[in-house]
Amino acid sequence: MELPFEARDGSKGPHRNIHIEHSVPAAVLKAALECRISDFTTSGNLHDFLIRHSVCCAFHYREEKNMGKCGVPQRTSSTFNGSGEKKGDYPFLRYKRLLDADPDFEIFNVVTGEPINIETFTFEDHFETLQAAYDLVAEGRDDRAMVYSSAFFAAEAWEHYARPLNPGRDSSEVYSAPIG
Repeated sequence: MELPFEARDGSKGPHRNIHIEHSVPAAVLKAALECRISDFTTSGNLHDFLIRHSVCCAFHYREEKNMGKCGVPQRTSSTFNGSGEKKGDYPFLRYKRLLDADPDFEIFNVVTGEPINIETFTFEDHFETLQAAYDLVAEGRDDRAMVYSSAFFAAEAWEHYARPLNPGRDSSEVYSAPIG
């Protein structure tokens, strides 16, 4: 993104020039969670799913406007169908129409600084990027094996998604094991 870091504004205010985009729309991700709710026997299972499939990127406001003009689907994804069943592994493929309309459009990996090929970048690539970011932050720490072991996040997500659908399920477990 050519906009200097200090000039970026992703707020909802009038000076917003950055849009945080979920490559898998939130409604699609919610349907995917509901589709496999029985798979989430612990809050850690839920946390792992969210970490691996909730991929975000920042678009300049011009790119955000072009998404609508190019017909980028707002509420669908090539990764999950309307029922939440997984059908693909390329979270950025949804932006192909934007790339076709603007050959200069690029999504960059914020950890490596390299452009992402939207046709080949997978959820596993996303997870490896998160692991690389964690390695950079946690270098020299003793708790490196506890990648993404946020008890707060997992417990909050568990309460929000699992409890209303499965009121008898125990949500007191805390995830602190390595993922992968």
